[in-house]
Amino acid sequence: MKNTIGLKSNYINILEEDGSLSFGGSQDWVVKDSESKRSKNNIIRAFGCGLISAVDILAYIEKTEKQSELNGFHGHPEGEECTDECMTLEEYRERINQFERIHFHVSYWLGIPGTRLARKMNRFFRRKKLPYRAKWGMSGKKLLTRLKEMLAADIPATLGIGPGFFRKDRLGLYVMKLDKEGQFESGNLKYSLKRKGTTKDHYVTVTGIVEDEERTLLEISSWGRKYYIDFKEYTDYVKKCDNYIFSNILYIRRLENK
Repeated sequence: MKNTIGLKSNYINILEEDGSLSFGGSQDWVVKDSESKRSKNNIIRAFGCGLISAVDILAYIEKTEKQSELNGFHGHPEGEECTDECMTLEEYRERINQFERIHFHVSYWLGIPGTRLARKMNRFFRRKKLPYRAKWGMSGKKLLTRLKEMLAADIPATLGIGPGFFRKDRLGLYVMKLDKEGQFESGNLKYSLKRKGTTKDHYVTVTGIVEDEERTLLEISSWGRKYYIDFKEYTDYVKKCDNYIFSNILYIRRLENK
């Protein structure tokens, strides 16, 4: 048995300088300043992962709500050519700076704490008259259920991977390779995972879930790429190194009758 759930539309793609298409945004695209490490660009580069997740999620929501303000974020599958609907790298940089200045403020070292992220999201929803509300955090037992609820409602989710103060442990990031017969739509998904890196003290965006007899995988966007996180590894990391204050999700729901 296997079960997959994901977004109904293609996720956010940006045309990079080498002509490839990203899978979501990256704070690394902000141009580094030669000034102090506390310059705005350098702060975003170092601590702006929450900003990137917020920008991408709001772009996706507005796209699905058929609003026009963020035209250009219409997604394309990885590897396809970018049409005139695709956001260029320079346009995306401008969007990051605009959202940081007007809607979200990234603080030195702190970035955007989860509770502030929820508050600023709700302020944006009210300003744009979008029928959504956000809340940071819930019990660990409800995390997977709430993630499935959000994806079923076609809403990406910000996932916090906490700092794990005074611990060296980090969470693994994987890439998936399907075998020749492996298809998500089939009843017999076969794949292999390869560990491509690790992370901690970071926000990522959950765009899908893959479950089988062996594991539950979260499909995520991070640094403009698609990775997978083993959900058990995530919960083990939180229990061993962190807590559910920092390691949690931004739960967004669509209001009824709106």
